[in-house]
Amino acid sequence: MQTITSTMETGFRLARSASKLSTHDQFKVGAAIMKKRRPVSVGANLVKTHPVFADGDRWYTIHAEMKALLAAEMPIAWCDIFVYRATARDELAMARPCDECLKVLAEAGIRRVYYTTEDGYDMETLEDGKTETGHLQLLSTNG
Repeated sequence: MQTITSTMETGFRLARSASKLSTHDQFKVGAAIMKKRRPVSVGANLVKTHPVFADGDRWYTIHAEMKALLAAEMPIAWCDIFVYRATARDELAMARPCDECLKVLAEAGIRRVYYTTEDGYDMETLEDGKTETGHLQLLSTNG
């Protein structure tokens, strides 16, 4: 079990702040891309309500991870991404990126993906199409 460092805490704090910008009714997800100790970009999941994005009564969403990638104004090779999701009661929830987002993140050069779970935080390393998962232990809970 790996201990969360101050850089990781900063990444999760930024992702948590970004999640508050989400336009989704149920799922408030935020993502922050970090290069070492430096924030690169943030993004929140968005519901696209323009009729172009409608499929009957269903609207399309932009995932927080993709929004953060689009917002990056510098190369993101060797960066890490932090994905945060909380319930309406502000309890941690599973925020592991979907398989399609993981593929795009790996192709973009993201090396590690940190995300919230119901029990805390997990991490996956993206290398050569492989993922390595590890559970993280939080040092402090001040947010």
